[in-house]
Amino acid sequence: MRFARQRLLGPADPVFRLFWPIFVAIAFVGWVTYGWVSEERPDLAAGVTIASFVLLALLVTTTNPLVAAMLNSAWQRRGRLDPNPTIYRIDDDGLVCETPLYEHKLNWAGISEISRSGRTWIILAPGLIYYLPRRLFADGDEERSFIAACRHKLSPEARVRCRD
Repeated sequence: MRFARQRLLGPADPVFRLFWPIFVAIAFVGWVTYGWVSEERPDLAAGVTIASFVLLALLVTTTNPLVAAMLNSAWQRRGRLDPNPTIYRIDDDGLVCETPLYEHKLNWAGISEISRSGRTWIILAPGLIYYLPRRLFADGDEERSFIAACRHKLSPEARVRCRD
């Protein structure tokens, strides 16, 4: 079995087949139009450039949900559960992440920092970053108690690096 040839999405997925040609075509048309406009009407050159970037941004933002939906359906065809229920629990040895498909533990000695960043908690370990969305907690009290219990298990050096 050659893993390099396995693909999550097949070659017939239309968004992936059409995205880059459309992207390049819009960029090329914008470039050509800019060249023509800058010679004939220099006052419109900035507007053409901005319009090209707006079209490219619209292309990217409209295809992102399509790509996400295609990836989700491709994962479902391969047997991934969606949504994939995940349980985070505090163990004596480490923080355990448990799903129906796997369980792994991040030992407390390996966690170098737990900090909040916007809507997530970031758990840093050597070579790893775990994101724990704040929306997973029922309320602020549950969130505070879980994070406090995690920080209590960390080494003193790691507790100093933690930020709220």
